[in-house]
Amino acid sequence: MEILRHAHGRLHWRDGHAPPPAHPRFDSPHDTEAHYCVKRDTAWSGYRGHVTESCDEERTELVVHVATTHSTVQDVEMAPIIHDDLAKRELPPGEHVVDSGYVTPAHIERAARAHGITPLGAVVRDNSRRAKDSSGIAESAFPADWDRQQATYPHGTVSRQRRPLRISGHDYIQVKFATADCLDKPVRPQCTTSGTRPRALALRLTRELHEIQMRNRLDQTATKWQRRYAIRAGIEATLPAERPRPRPAPLPPSRSGHFRALCTATA
Repeated sequence: MEILRHAHGRLHWRDGHAPPPAHPRFDSPHDTEAHYCVKRDTAWSGYRGHVTESCDEERTELVVHVATTHSTVQDVEMAPIIHDDLAKRELPPGEHVVDSGYVTPAHIERAARAHGITPLGAVVRDNSRRAKDSSGIAESAFPADWDRQQATYPHGTVSRQRRPLRISGHDYIQVKFATADCLDKPVRPQCTTSGTRPRALALRLTRELHEIQMRNRLDQTATKWQRRYAIRAGIEATLPAERPRPRPAPLPPSRSGHFRALCTATA
């Protein structure tokens, strides 16, 4: 399928080493909406299902929502859609337990503001070398001023440059310190691995989103948080992966608003 490509205004045969992106490409003439996808160690051609079930400890588990998408639609795109659908069916939970693929600070803020839902999921950690090194100066050590769009070095120096930044579909404000300020710091080895460039930080667009990110990163290291999150264990086994287009059974009206906690996973 899709064995021709455009180059310099002409069509050429593909050589097998430069396939088109998965989203426009289809793998079978019998189902042109089935696309190839890879998630961690699993590769497949087909669809992606998002299964949401109740996970109140004292009640029977019940599937309340299923969304089927192209396999190339990422989990992070589905959280707001799932929340809106649950609200339309009068089933918004107090708590929505998801894996890290579904949760961002922006999704946490929107869920609380739009539907009163508290997502419980691991926000992506600061995986920089400085954060992993106990002697390094991590991003959390730099106080930020969103009115001026500046960050302050722990020793008092203020950032000098700022510009919009987009990483993996998310918007940030990048702030940089002056090269001279960074070179003169005795703790430079703990601040940056570059020998010539200054320290740069990617800040969330608002103070609220930054505080949500910092608070959740701290909370998810606590034993209490981890014990609560453990209720999500086993959700991936709710439906077998070979069911390509599952549909949830309608719930009786008496169930509406009945769930304190729901869990979602990709099936």
